[in-house]
Amino acid sequence: MLGKLFKYDFKELGAFYLPVYLIYAGITAAFAILMVLGMNSSLQDNEVFSLLFGIITFVFVLAVIAFVLFSGLIVVYYFYRKFVSEEAYLTMTLPVKPWQHIISKLLSSAVWRLFTWIIFAVSVFLILLITGVLEELQRGVTFNFVFRTVWSELRYELGFDTGAMVLCAVYCVMTLLTSPLIYFASMSIGQMAKKHKVLMSVGAFVIINIVISFLTANISILQLQDISAFSFLILAIAECIITSVVYFGITIYFLGKELNLE
Repeated sequence: MLGKLFKYDFKELGAFYLPVYLIYAGITAAFAILMVLGMNSSLQDNEVFSLLFGIITFVFVLAVIAFVLFSGLIVVYYFYRKFVSEEAYLTMTLPVKPWQHIISKLLSSAVWRLFTWIIFAVSVFLILLITGVLEELQRGVTFNFVFRTVWSELRYELGFDTGAMVLCAVYCVMTLLTSPLIYFASMSIGQMAKKHKVLMSVGAFVIINIVISFLTANISILQLQDISAFSFLILAIAECIITSVVYFGITIYFLGKELNLE
């Protein structure tokens, strides 16, 4: 049943993500074309072209910010629609347990958000490649110098060895999977209100953040100390596990025991 639910959530989320991808692709393509044209010396002094290029550049910067921001907001809205709005009654009539709903939405949203970051990285790479900037960076001494300096700093100064790299990858995957949980927990509390459910969800979000920050204060203090990258990541993963379990527990409890379908 979890597999079927995942397929359904993945498809439903795709209906939100795909239009955003298409809009972003269009804006990125327009920006890349103008970048290539801008390299033509005959157009560099053209006032109309300069104005158009400035507008598209501004739009592209906004598109990048919105692209990344909407990636998270879509997940929040989707959960709201399924469990806080009037659609909650239909959602909970399915022969699926609350924890299956949560796992399915975490997995499906993680896949789509991963697609978002991949598309963003590819778009930046293609722009640098098409405009020749990447080739110039590779030729220059600056690129090689910066790369060696950063790698040396990570490896020797911060102790960023192979083990730390593995832990970093683990932490990134965990964050990708669990980051929406705090919003799920907040909305699962907010849905209990008869009115102003969104306002109560925001209030719950603030209170949960304050409480969790207090409970994990000792871990945060240890992270600020002069420790190796490996130890830092161990603490970060431990904090992620603790908070995720708390958020997941809150969400399951209020959706399973305190669900308000009015």
